[in-house]
Amino acid sequence: ALIGGVAGLCWHKLPLQNRTLRLIAAILPAHLLGSTIVNSLALHIFYAYPWSALALRVPNMLGQVVVEVLVLRALLANAAFRKVAGL
Repeated sequence: ALIGGVAGLCWHKLPLQNRTLRLIAAILPAHLLGSTIVNSLALHIFYAYPWSALALRVPNMLGQVVVEVLVLRALLANAAFRKVAGL
């Protein structure tokens, strides 16, 4: 919920006109906060994961950001999707 909430808030509050930059600027901090920081902290606290193992989550998060930006760009290029989404 944190990732979606932060991404949605950033998307609506950022004044960027370029859709791709706006997507990156919305998705990257959302995953950084939600996936990398909060989830890693929870794994460390509840399951005693070592920090060295949790560092491997950063490249995974960056890969997820790239995939999400590409998928959302493809969806936003579709006029029917934009109409349904109210964009």
